[in-house]
Amino acid sequence: MELDIKYRTAQDIYAVCGPVLIRIADGANTELGDIDRIHAWFTEMLAHQPNIGMLLVAHHGNPPPSMATIRYAVQQMGHMQERIVVGVALLGLGFWADTARAVTAGLVRLLRGGAVILASSPEAAIEGMVLELVGLDGAALLAATAELERVR
Repeated sequence: MELDIKYRTAQDIYAVCGPVLIRIADGANTELGDIDRIHAWFTEMLAHQPNIGMLLVAHHGNPPPSMATIRYAVQQMGHMQERIVVGVALLGLGFWADTARAVTAGLVRLLRGGAVILASSPEAAIEGMVLELVGLDGAALLAATAELERVR
């Protein structure tokens, strides 16, 4: 699958690989502009595919989105959630990882829509996504994620 880098800062990178939008975040706040970009990419992707995925890889210490950002995301993309499979890999240990998992689990309950896979590694998140998103090439997605980690 071709890897198309869509947006990059010093703290995060977004790319599309087949039917999946990948975000790797390492210290990046999730702002309203991020939600607008994601919404635009999802809209474009869903125009060509019945279902898509998003893989979020959050490095240790990455801040969670604010409640205002979460509400905005639900408002903007709630109608899409049945068509999107989300894999979240929270990289880290200790208090941050425990807190991040609790916050993410709460968000999953709030969103109540498409499939959400919560994992402690990209490999595990992708394994779960493969079970939900028919035809997804897990090996290619993992290779693309590793490439993004290398170039970010």
